[in-house]
Parts: sequence; C-alpha cells; structure tokens
Amino acid sequence: MTDYLHRKRGEKGPDFDPVNLMHQIFEDAGAFVGPAQDVLLSWLMKLPQHMEPATAAKTVLDTTVAHCEGAPSEEAGKLINLLKQVSEHGEMTVGNTTGSRRRGGRSARGIQ
Repeated sequence: MTDYLHRKRGEKGPDFDPVNLMHQIFEDAGAFVGPAQDVLLSWLMKLPQHMEPATAAKTVLDTTVAHCEGAPSEEAGKLINLLKQVSEHGEMTVGNTTGSRRRGGRSARGIQ
C-alpha cells in the first residue's frame, strides 16, 4: 500500500483509485479547488466493475486521505465528506435502483 502513496501522475493505480485521481488530489489537498462532486463522479466511473464503491471509498479514506498532509481546502473537505457518505451507505449512495425502478409514464397511467 505504501507504493501507492509514492505513485506519479500517469501511472496506473490500484483498483480503488485506478487512475490515481484521489492520490493526485490529496497529494496537495490544500490547493484543490474542486468541484468535489465532479471529481467523485469521475472517480466512481473509473472504478472497475468488480470494485464496490463503498469498499473503494473506505480504502481511499484509510490510505490516501489518512496520509494527507496539511489542511484540506474547502472543496477537499467536501470530497472527504462525500467519500465518507459513499463508504457508509454503499450501494444506496451511488444509486443502486435494482428493484425500485419507476416504470411507465403518462401512457402507462392512462393520462393523455
């Protein structure tokens, strides 16, 4: 895991941060200007299919964020909070809608 902390930009990262996005941000969290939501979405989209977002978020928090030096910027703080939400709520947070999809529309309800 310590190898991950010394990665350079452009190198392939571990499954929990495959393009080293979180590593790059928290390498200098005080300079991160955001937006946190966009970064979280980009990171989630880059995760391999076999990697659970909740597990990946917890690993990022336990490794990358835990080793972050200095005070994080306001946007980095928002990103940390978003990662905590993903790690705590798992699939519900990232939008697992299996079994709860709304079906139909006006035509299904007989509205013209």
